[in-house]
Amino acid sequence: MTEDVSQADNGAPKKDSGVIEVTSRKTDRSVSFEKSFGESVEDALARYGEKVVFSNYRQQVVIKCQARVRQILDKGGSTEDAIKAGVDFVPGVITRTKTVKDPIKEIAGQVARKELTQDELMALVTSHVAELEAEENGEE
Repeated sequence: MTEDVSQADNGAPKKDSGVIEVTSRKTDRSVSFEKSFGESVEDALARYGEKVVFSNYRQQVVIKCQARVRQILDKGGSTEDAIKAGVDFVPGVITRTKTVKDPIKEIAGQVARKELTQDELMALVTSHVAELEAEENGEE
C-alpha cells in the first residue's frame, strides 16, 4: 500500500486512502480496514487534542532522526558525521511504500555477520533445490 501524504498545490496534505494494512510476520496473516485519523492538522487537533498530536509527531520525528543517524553508523561513517546528520536532520513529508524483502540479501547478510556458515548456506540451498525438484516432479 502506498499512503499518499504528499503536499497539494495549496500546501495542504492530499487525502490518504484511509486504508490501513497490517501483516503479522509471526503468523503471516493480514488484515486491512478503514480508519481516519483526520484530514488535516486542525482536524487531528480537534479529534485528539494538542498533547496527543504533538507527542505522536515528536515520537515519529525522533525515530526518523535516529534512523538517519543509524544509516551513517551502519555504513561505517565517523562519529562526527553521525552527530552532524542528527543535528542537521529536518523532517520531511513521509511517503510510505510496501517494503519487498530480498531473501538473497538477507541470507548474504547472515553469512556476512557469521550467523550462517558457508556449509550451512550450501546445505540450505541444496535442501531447497531438492524440494523444488520434487515439486516439479509431482513428489511431495
